Amino acid sequence: MLEQPYEYAARELVEPDWRRLPGFADVTDEQWRSAQWQRAHCVKNVRQLHGVYGDLLDESFYADVEADQAGRATMSLLLPPQMVNTMAAGGDGTAVPTTARMLADPVRRYMLPVASDRLPGAAASHPYAARDSLHEHEMWAVEGLTHRYPTKVLAELLSTCPQYCGHCTRMDLVGNSTPAVAKLRFELKPVDRQAAMLDYLRRTPGVRDVVVSGGDVANLPFRTLEAFVASRMSRTLSISSRPATNASRFLNGRLATSPPETTTSRTPGVARRYSSIAVCRSTGFSSNFSLGTAGVELPTRSMRVQWPQYCGQVDSSSASTLVG
Repeated sequence: MLEQPYEYAARELVEPDWRRLPGFADVTDEQWRSAQWQRAHCVKNVRQLHGVYGDLLDESFYADVEADQAGRATMSLLLPPQMVNTMAAGGDGTAVPTTARMLADPVRRYMLPVASDRLPGAAASHPYAARDSLHEHEMWAVEGLTHRYPTKVLAELLSTCPQYCGHCTRMDLVGNSTPAVAKLRFELKPVDRQAAMLDYLRRTPGVRDVVVSGGDVANLPFRTLEAFVASRMSRTLSISSRPATNASRFLNGRLATSPPETTTSRTPGVARRYSSIAVCRSTGFSSNFSLGTAGVELPTRSMRVQWPQYCGQVDSSSASTLVG
């Protein structure tokens, strides 16, 4: 049995001091809270990762990351500063990262796998693991629209995210190709793909729940998102005597990985115009992980005020205060 390297415990949410990292030492509060700055300074390769941590980490760690990217990684690197800052931060957010702390950190394990994390040989993967383990592609009614359940569909509007989780279950489609995985690519243009989805929904009145995802809708142009939702809700109003029973949900992981993006986003404005829509913060972490920070708390509360249907995937008592 593998030893558990992380102790789970409720803690006060604090924003780790990003200035403890050499690459962020001169970053101002204003810059850090800027969504544009966060996007522009994402870590996309080992050289940029080295630029953030510098000599705090042994060269062996960077070689470990590089070996994984060149070998078994299913996702390329894309880490916003907010995400990088949560790794090996300690309970009070002031811990200086070391190689040992990074290797044991749960967020790092999920978002930034290294070759030494993986078991050798066949043990490295579940026996039923596959490129498309959830068989979503097999169930496409039209390109990008998975119809698995009678009343529910998943609309994959795009194939990119603001960050790439190292163990994404949709790695068959999402992100850049890696040496281990040549990614599936949409064939239709976005406008044609969305038109095909909406046409299918018009012809399938039994569908009452549309989960809008990708990729991540945080990367979708606002006008495109609003046009899709408006067309979807127009279809609902024209065929249903009880439109409130029809719903659309956005899956958005941006809140946890770059809170400034959420506080400046116009997505809540779409929701206020279409009342039967909910937003789900799509992330597998609870606030007991170091991903739960004070920087995430403020936009979470803001989302709850602006949008009562907002829901977050959380599982700890300390996190319950964030989402009501």
